Amino acid sequence: MLPVRWKLLLLRLLSGCFVTWIVLACLARKQDRPQELNIYPSKSNFSILLDHRKSIVREQCDKLEQQGKLRSSYLVPKNFLTVKRYSLTWCPLYKAGSSNWMKNFVLLSGLTTDNSSDLTSLAMNHLTYSYPDTINNLRNTIRLLIVRDPWDRLLSAYRDKLEVGITPDQQAFQEAYGKDMVARYRKEGVERFGEDWYGTNYGAPVPVKGRTLNEPTFWEFVQAIIREGVTDRHWNPYHLHCNLCHVQFDIILKLESLKEEEAELFKFLHVDHLLSSQWINRHSVPLSSSVMGQYYRTLNMEELLKLQEIYKADFMMFQYRQARVFKLWRLGRSKLL
Repeated sequence: MLPVRWKLLLLRLLSGCFVTWIVLACLARKQDRPQELNIYPSKSNFSILLDHRKSIVREQCDKLEQQGKLRSSYLVPKNFLTVKRYSLTWCPLYKAGSSNWMKNFVLLSGLTTDNSSDLTSLAMNHLTYSYPDTINNLRNTIRLLIVRDPWDRLLSAYRDKLEVGITPDQQAFQEAYGKDMVARYRKEGVERFGEDWYGTNYGAPVPVKGRTLNEPTFWEFVQAIIREGVTDRHWNPYHLHCNLCHVQFDIILKLESLKEEEAELFKFLHVDHLLSSQWINRHSVPLSSSVMGQYYRTLNMEELLKLQEIYKADFMMFQYRQARVFKLWRLGRSKLL
C-alpha cells in the first residue's frame, strides 16, 4: 500500500496531466483547420481544388471583417512580380518555394542572367512596377500564390537566416536582427534555461555546424516576434504580406504538394516546355516531427498561443493544422525542462 502523501502527490500529478490534455484537445478541436480536399491534381480536379482554396480564403476574410479583426494592410509594389508576356503576377512568400519560382520568373521573362546567382535581385529589379502599374497588373493578370505550413515556414526562416552567421546573407540578418535579439533576450534566456543549455550546442536543441553564441536561439527569435512585433518578409504573415483580403488570387499552390500541382499549372500556362520542378533549397517539406518538436518545445504554452494568434489567419485561410505543434509540445516537452 502506498503512503497517503504519495497517493495525494500521484493524484495531483495525474490531475495536472489530465487538465493539460483537455486544454490541448480543446485547442486541437476548436482551432484546427477545415478539411482540405483530398484530390490528386489532374486537369479537372486541379480546377476544383483551386476553386475550393479560393473560396476558403474568401470565407475567412469575410469572418475577419464581420468580427472586426480584419487588419489593414498596405499594398507594397515590391511584393508583387509580373511577367507580362504570360500575364502572370506572383506574390513571393519567402521560405515557401520562392527560390525556385524566382528562377522560373526570370526564365519566363527572358531576362539575361549573366550567370548571376542572385536571381532575387534580378527579378526584383526588372519585374516589379510602380504602385499604379502594380494595381493594373493585379487587375489584368493571373494572380499566383504559393503557401506553406506556417509552423514549418517560421522555423525554416530562423534556421536558414539566423541560426548561424556563415554566409553573407546570414551575416546581414545578424546585423539587422540577430545582434539585437541576443542583446535583448540572452540574459533572460540564461535565467530560464540555465548556462548549461547555452554551453551545449550554443543554445540550439541539436548540434548545428557553424553556430556560435553570437547568434540568437529560436526562443530569443520568437520573443522578438511576439513581444516587439519584429517583421521581415521571410516570416511576415501571409495575409498581410500579400494583402489576401484585398487581392483575390486565382491560383493557390501548396509547397507540400508543389511538384504535382506545378505540373498542372505549367500545362495551364502553356509553359511546360520551358519549366519543370527544379527544387532549390528544398530540405524536408514538411519538416520532420522530430526537428519541429525539439525547437518548439523550447517555448512555453503562453508563447505558443501568442505565436499561433499572430499566424492564425494564415492557418485558417490555407487549412493548415494549428494543433500539430501543440501535440508535439505535449508529447515531449517534459523531457526538455
